[in-house]
Amino acid sequence: MDPFKIIGGALVLLGFVFRAISLAFFAQRAKSVPDTVRARQKFAASKQRALIIDALFIAAGFYVLLTK
Repeated sequence: MDPFKIIGGALVLLGFVFRAISLAFFAQRAKSVPDTVRARQKFAASKQRALIIDALFIAAGFYVLLTK
């Protein structure tokens, strides 16, 4: 097998695994976040950053798969 296919597949797989972990983590964490505006904003920003990181892993994996 081509090493680039393995690396690309691993990146896509990691992206989906990280997304599943993020969803579970933030579902649990949402229960304990205080009801202050600042705490909710920080929680939402953290959730958004996790989504972006997960999407970047998946996009990088597909990029490697499609270009090599």
